Amino acid sequence: MKKYFAITALLIASFISCTNTDTMTIEPIDKELNSQLLTGERLDPNLFSRTDLLQYYQVSDTDGVPQAEIQEKLNGFVEKNYDLKEIAKAASLTIFFYKKEMLTDYERRDLFESARDNESGSITGQDNNKLSVVLLRQVPGSDKKLVRQLTLYDKDAVLLNATDTININQ
Repeated sequence: MKKYFAITALLIASFISCTNTDTMTIEPIDKELNSQLLTGERLDPNLFSRTDLLQYYQVSDTDGVPQAEIQEKLNGFVEKNYDLKEIAKAASLTIFFYKKEMLTDYERRDLFESARDNESGSITGQDNNKLSVVLLRQVPGSDKKLVRQLTLYDKDAVLLNATDTININQ
């Protein structure tokens, strides 16, 4: 009887943890490189754009999280972690979010080469792990608004493409 109760409790706990969306975490793949890509510090301006900025993150515990909630959390993350007034000074900011997989090891070299060599900035060979891309760019003729385009992926298929406008508080 105790064994049956323990197995049942374990199954319930497992189910709750799989459906608990509060555990979704977002962290930089390489914090130092993200900083350099944002500021241009110690990067050759002939190889790295100072106006079309790139950032790379990994997201864990997304299984079972509804698309709308992933979209909300990623948008909230961007608004919380980036100064939109500063971003508006650049032509664009593209933020890549990749699924954090146990067997995936994103190396600094891969990020560096992708940021430098790939027109889109996407990490070479990681399209199946791409969760989302958020693109921010200034609305032409306005210094008080940004266009935000969020694309959610499953493997390399587009699940959602959403575009909205963000007002920048001056």
